[in-house]
Amino acid sequence: MNGEELMSALLYAAKLYDYGIDALILQDLGLANLIKKFISEFEMHLSIQGTVYNLQGVKVAKNLGFSRVVLARELFFKRNRINYKRKNCGN
Repeated sequence: MNGEELMSALLYAAKLYDYGIDALILQDLGLANLIKKFISEFEMHLSIQGTVYNLQGVKVAKNLGFSRVVLARELFFKRNRINYKRKNCGN
């Protein structure tokens, strides 16, 4: 997204927050950073397009402000089962 698109998306996110939406599902880390900075109470979930493949990726997402991560679909079922309990960023 360019600067204008980011600002427009941030304003839309603020409107959604005001409407009482519980959380946003995001893939754009730049927008997530702005939301964390300006609407820090708004819960963010990292979408499957965030391409998180392992626990390290979940920890990075948590540090970026995400409270939930949708793991990449390329993972095998067994690996998903292992990471299932961890997808909520350790909660």
